[in-house]
Order: sequence, then structure tokens, then C-alpha cells
Amino acid sequence: MNVLLVGNNPTEISGLYSSLKSFENPKFNTDTAFHFNNIFRRIIKFRPASILIDDRFNRTKLNRLIKRIRRNPRTRDIPVTLLKSNNEDLGLTADIDNYVLKENLSAENLYFTILNSRRQRRTSIYLYKSYKKSRGLLQKIWLDLRRMYWWIEQI
Repeated sequence: MNVLLVGNNPTEISGLYSSLKSFENPKFNTDTAFHFNNIFRRIIKFRPASILIDDRFNRTKLNRLIKRIRRNPRTRDIPVTLLKSNNEDLGLTADIDNYVLKENLSAENLYFTILNSRRQRRTSIYLYKSYKKSRGLLQKIWLDLRRMYWWIEQI
């Protein structure tokens, strides 16, 4: 499973890297990104199954990156997990799939967080597609009922 680690602190990222490399089953292939200039290109090239982002980046740049990930059809299915230093709200709740506090982070906790983020992302995409489909069906039924009502009034 490919995991992209995004952060600006190499010591924390290397700790995450080593904890993910310790797993043999499933095998994690990890890549790191430290600069905002090449993160999106690295996402496209690496095709990660999950993205872990450190919260120490500039909030506006972080918001822009996450919105860009969600808008692109090639990357919108990738779950994004935010690694938080403290329990403050960053205002990213709509686009982030999961949060993890760094102080409680262990290898097993990180593993289950990645799996839960992937499961939650797939579920939310499925629900969104189902909602769009059912909404279209309800609109079609409503239009058919209006036509039928109009036809009955003409008689």
C-alpha cells in the first residue's frame, strides 16, 4: 500500500517512515514530500492509497492543497489524514478524512488510522454517488407525476 508522508519536520516524518516500514504484512511503500511546490506532482506520480499531512504548514497553503486534491478526479478518492500537534480546530473539517494526535501515535495506531481513513473515504464516496443517483430518480418521478397530473386535468 502506497502512503505519502507530507511534512516540514524531517525528524517526525522519518519516525513515521520507520514505523510504517516495520510492518511486513501489509507492506507499506512510503514516499515523502517536504515542499509545497512539488507535493501535487508527487501525488500524481506516486499514486498513494493514503496521504498523511503534518499540521505545521501554513493554513492557507494547507487548505489550498487539500482542496486541490479533492477537485482533481485522479486524486479525489485518496484519503487525507492530518497529523495534529495539539487538539485545536484548524478549520479543515470538511476536507480531511481523519485526524491523529502526534502524542498518541504508535505504529499500530497509525496502521489502523490509515485503514479507517481508506474505509471512511470509500464509504463517503459511495454515499455521495448514491445520493446523486437517488436525487436524480426522485426528480424524474416528480416530473412524471406532474405530467400525469397535467394530463388528467386535460381530460
